[in-house]
Formats: sequence, C-alpha cells, structure tokens
Amino acid sequence: KIILSSKTILWNGPVGVFAPSTTAGPPTMMTGGGRKAVPVVYSLGNLVSNMSAPNTRVGLAATLRIAVDAEGNKTLLPLQTTFTWCTRPGTLTTSYCVIPLEAYLGRRDEWIAPYDYDNMLENYRRVKQITQIEE
Repeated sequence: KIILSSKTILWNGPVGVFAPSTTAGPPTMMTGGGRKAVPVVYSLGNLVSNMSAPNTRVGLAATLRIAVDAEGNKTLLPLQTTFTWCTRPGTLTTSYCVIPLEAYLGRRDEWIAPYDYDNMLENYRRVKQITQIEE
C-alpha cells in the first residue's frame, strides 16, 4: 500500500493523504507529529482497477474542499465522496470505463452484459453496509 501526500501553497501543508486499498473504507482524519489532521480515503486506487475479487471494483472518488474566509483563513470542509465502478470492455460499453456508481442505479437496461450491473449493485450494497459510507 502506498500513501501519497498532496501539498498546496494556499493551505501551506498537507491537504490530503490518500491510501490506495483494494476495498473501499470510510474516510477518516489522521494526525501525527503535531501536524494538522489530514483526510485519509481508502480505495481511491480502484478507479484504475481491473480486479475480480469481491468489493474490489467499487472505488471512491473524493472531493477535497477548502473554505477561505475574508481574512484568508482556510478551513478544510468535510470530504465529499462518490462511489465508482470499474466496467470492463463488453459490459457497459465496448471499452473499459469508470462510472459514478449512483448515477447508474436503475439503468440495468443500458448494460451490454446485465450480469455486470447485478454484480455492481451487489458489491455496492455490500460495501455500503460494511463501511457505513454515506455519499
């Protein structure tokens, strides 16, 4: 597992730590060494996954928002997460793609291979139940 850190001049320090994992997990805040708390989001790496094990094709996209007040003070707002699904060629389209999962709920008839829609729905429900992540 690799931990990546992003930095920005505006924030003047870490703004996000993202830990790729094979399964989605609830975002959390991490502190260490007297530093500011930074968000940790598991399973961002599944955006480029081609795995077949249960729960590994469900990923998360995270939006990091920073509010700046009139004095220039910055506040890290709660993360916004979006579940994603990795489709393989011949399942939804003729090529590989990553979709925002909730945008495709109820659209089984658009799948070339409806079994993959069923797989997506089953994995999504299981990951949401296990992680308690709310979008």
